[in-house]
Amino acid sequence: MTGDDGNSGPNLLLMDRLVSEQIDSLETLNTLDLEAINLREQEIVKQIDFIRNLPKDNWSLKRQIYLPFEQLHVSVLDQQANAKVTSGVDLISSERGMAVAFDDEYDYINISEVGLFEQSQSFSASVWVKPDLQKASQTIMGNSGQKGVFWRGWDFILDSLNRPTLRLIHALPQDMLVVRSSQEIASKQWTHLAFVYDGSGHAYGIKFYINGLEIKPEIVRNQLQRSIYPMAFSKEKVKTPLRIGKSYRAFTGEYGIYEGLMDDLMVFERKLSGLEIASLAGIQTLDAVRKDYLEGGTEDLQSSLQEHYLTLHPVAGYQIVAERRQQIISWLDKVPEVMIMQDQAQPVVTHLLIRGNYDQPGEVVLPGTPKAIFALADTLPRNRLGLARWMIASDNPLTSRVIVNRIWQKFLAREL
Repeated sequence: MTGDDGNSGPNLLLMDRLVSEQIDSLETLNTLDLEAINLREQEIVKQIDFIRNLPKDNWSLKRQIYLPFEQLHVSVLDQQANAKVTSGVDLISSERGMAVAFDDEYDYINISEVGLFEQSQSFSASVWVKPDLQKASQTIMGNSGQKGVFWRGWDFILDSLNRPTLRLIHALPQDMLVVRSSQEIASKQWTHLAFVYDGSGHAYGIKFYINGLEIKPEIVRNQLQRSIYPMAFSKEKVKTPLRIGKSYRAFTGEYGIYEGLMDDLMVFERKLSGLEIASLAGIQTLDAVRKDYLEGGTEDLQSSLQEHYLTLHPVAGYQIVAERRQQIISWLDKVPEVMIMQDQAQPVVTHLLIRGNYDQPGEVVLPGTPKAIFALADTLPRNRLGLARWMIASDNPLTSRVIVNRIWQKFLAREL
């Protein structure tokens, strides 16, 4: 580690009693409010009339940016002054019409004043991608930084198997949320990708969609505690532009460079409904779903329409819950932390090595102490805590013998 790496997890936040009590109080209020909101939503969806009055699609609702990748003048994309490209980025003709091409490590797009979210805010994104290949990782979009700023921010990437992955990061590796799609996408083929994050700070608040269909997520890490807002080396918050096609990583040898085409990129500062994403992917429209349901549709269609309505007309109360969550995050950002040790959820299997050869594992060896001297009691856990209690046990002859031996050596210049 170097001086600007910060603490490497796992970590423990050292909260004083007052802060802890205040946080507990706000979390209790949020739990009660969310229960009330859930009951209110159940009452709303029992009413069928609202389905007839659903508004038409409104893509401008809380949309931060839309880049169709149709025009490039000097370095400005689609006549949007805050969307600027590097000199190697080109617009080319494709099966989808014009698209943006990334084919060099210096190709990327910076979009200022977009994507500056806190983990208490809901947000979504939609984009068409056609990656050329699989590689270690490819950044579709994001603003997460480099090690000097603890990698803080968020990013939407393709992992080494081309699985869409969303990361919300306060500090790597201990304070972050990582969720990936259980399904990979093909190279050299157009695919519509979208994600939705509900502002809950938990993995269950993330949804992935591939070609308009919701995909089961896989939770890689669900330990996000504090702010994901980008920061500078001075540790002050900074408005880092949303970067498309490459990460902000440096000095790692792996910079998340995307190779391929993209089209129709959108970022929203709200949740998108499943119907909205299906419409963006071109597989169904709100009008068609509503028509099918009114003509005798299934419960699945009704459920989709209900979710769409509640997404566009959130029940009163969500805003105050988000404000309380942001207050908790603000307090936690000021709490000192310390590195700790933690047992792995799945312990490593250890073998007796035959003749000491690492490639000849023998019988499995379990944690324990020499039974012939002083066996580890059955009541003690088989971990570091159990070992510590074993060492200071009143009937352990080894600890007292070692202490006496050291004292003897100190005064008589040799051990017993």
